[in-house]
Amino acid sequence: MSIVSVETVRARLRESDEAGINNLIESIIDRVARSLEGLTGKRFTQISGFIEKIDGGDSIIFCSNIPIISISEIKDTSDGSTVTDYLVYKPQGIIKRTDGLRWDIGLQRWQITYDYGYMVIPGAIQEAAIELSCYLFKNPDVSISQFRAGDITSAKETGIPKSVLQLIEPYTELHI
Repeated sequence: MSIVSVETVRARLRESDEAGINNLIESIIDRVARSLEGLTGKRFTQISGFIEKIDGGDSIIFCSNIPIISISEIKDTSDGSTVTDYLVYKPQGIIKRTDGLRWDIGLQRWQITYDYGYMVIPGAIQEAAIELSCYLFKNPDVSISQFRAGDITSAKETGIPKSVLQLIEPYTELHI
C-alpha cells in the first residue's frame, strides 16, 4: 500500500495518463513517503511480520516502530517460551506484562513479531503527501531532507512547504 496513489497525485496535477509521467510521480511519492516518515518518526504504510529483539529488565518494553497494529508472538530467546499475558499500548509501542512480572533481564532477551503502521492512512497525512508530491513535481530542483537528532526533528531548511509541515505536526513525536 502506498501513502497516496499515482492517480490521485496525477489528478491534482491535472496531468495526462502517460507512462513516463506515472513513473516520475511514483518515484516522487516514494521519496515523499520516506521524508514524511522521517519527519514524524512514524510508518504510515503497513509492515507485517516485523521481528525485533528487545532487552529486558523493566516492567515495560518499547517497540521501535509505531503504531503497533498487532503482535503475533513474544518469545523469550533464552528458552524459546512464549508470553501471552501482556497489554499493548499500540500508539506508543509499549508492551506491559499483566501478570505483575517484569520482563526478565538480558540483552535482546525478547523477540517480538508484530505488524506496525496505520491500517488506514490519516487524511491529513494523505493530503500532506499529495501536496508535497505536487510541489516536487512542479519544482524538480528542490531538495528535501529532514534532520533527526535523537527524538528531535528539525524541519529547518528542508524545502518542505509550511502547509505540509502544518498537516503533519499532530503526527510528529515532538511538534515542529
